[in-house]
Amino acid sequence: MKKSLMLCMTGVFAFLTGCGGGSDPSFSLGSVGDGFQQVQSSNTKIDILWVIDNSGSMRASQEDLRDNFNSFISDFLAQGYDFQMAITTSEAFLSTDSGTTVCDRTDYDDENSNGDTNDRINADCRLFHGGIMTQDTPDLANYFRDRITVGIFGSGDERMIQSSQSALEYSENNKLAITGETTTFIRPDSHLAIIMVSDEEDFSRASGSGSDRDNTDLFALTPGEKNSEGVDYISHSPGADSWETYFDNLTGTNSSAEIKNYSVSSIGIFDFDQTQITANGLNYVDGYNPDTRFGPTTSYDPNHSTSSDHTVCQAELKGISNSTQQPSLRMGRLADATGGVNSSLCGNFGQGLIDIANNIITLVTDYPLESTPIPETIIITIDDIVIEEADLNNPTPNGWSYNEASNSISFHGSAIPPQGSNITANYTPNGI
Repeated sequence: MKKSLMLCMTGVFAFLTGCGGGSDPSFSLGSVGDGFQQVQSSNTKIDILWVIDNSGSMRASQEDLRDNFNSFISDFLAQGYDFQMAITTSEAFLSTDSGTTVCDRTDYDDENSNGDTNDRINADCRLFHGGIMTQDTPDLANYFRDRITVGIFGSGDERMIQSSQSALEYSENNKLAITGETTTFIRPDSHLAIIMVSDEEDFSRASGSGSDRDNTDLFALTPGEKNSEGVDYISHSPGADSWETYFDNLTGTNSSAEIKNYSVSSIGIFDFDQTQITANGLNYVDGYNPDTRFGPTTSYDPNHSTSSDHTVCQAELKGISNSTQQPSLRMGRLADATGGVNSSLCGNFGQGLIDIANNIITLVTDYPLESTPIPETIIITIDDIVIEEADLNNPTPNGWSYNEASNSISFHGSAIPPQGSNITANYTPNGI
């Protein structure tokens, strides 16, 4: 979460603040030209929740994630970031405090104490698979790879977003035992990054079942969201009219903030025909049916009963698992609303994970400025080394950039600061 520090200034103003700087940040003030300089060590905390679809069609996608994990984690380790990771599944929503449901899972951690870490057990669906992992977890890569293949025996009612809520609240209510202690997952000064992986649509809802996007029992993704017929989707809960508002409240994010204290990214099916989406972005127009239970066909079926307009990715996945898939409209919309990334299950999986990791790191190393600068006067240094401004037209930019909407400095590529770096921003405030 972002913190702002104020200081007096004349002429040139130098300001730095970090993400998750802690309650007692260390900084120094020194004369710089006609003004002051503030230097603070970066202290980046990231809590990463993986939500994995464990239905019957997901074996190949889980294996792709397992085999490409190094692409995701390498920069977190190289930069020395303080991170936590946990894994849950798309059926975590099945368990509630009033009616706990048990789910089938591989007993990697010998929870039944029989010495066998390959047998299967039943456990509360909300329990993290493998507990909480950190940069200090022994043999982290292999530990994660074992546990990310969560199996394919889960519910076919995939509620990715709702399951993230169930798992996080279970942890936050101090019900997760870790090495003999009870701990929570979301730290108050961290960035929460949720990554959902599914070959289906998300149908998180208050009641019922089915896959109709016009079902008004679906929870709204963003405030004021309506279905294609103009009917309000259901409010999430008292004080939260949508999933976006729920996560804002959970992480202490101001609803008007340009950059949130969390992000949701999605790995799914995104090659659907954008011209066949309704004006509100929530549903398909009549006559377009990308449900792989049917088809494929080149003709539209207004009744959505016997044909399907498969995407290339759907056809590829159906050829692997011989099961049904749907494009990820709702997961994608929540990612768009929260500053996350959407990546394809059928693309370069390793590059998709790199893109998600880079986006998370860019968000958590975003440094808000206390005053609005004259952009041409900005000078950024990291550990006394001047950093060049990034060329954002380059697909792989390096350096820093100024975000006018959020009045902040973002870092890219090789210029992303490691944990503990001293970062300085010198600039002339606008109007002085």
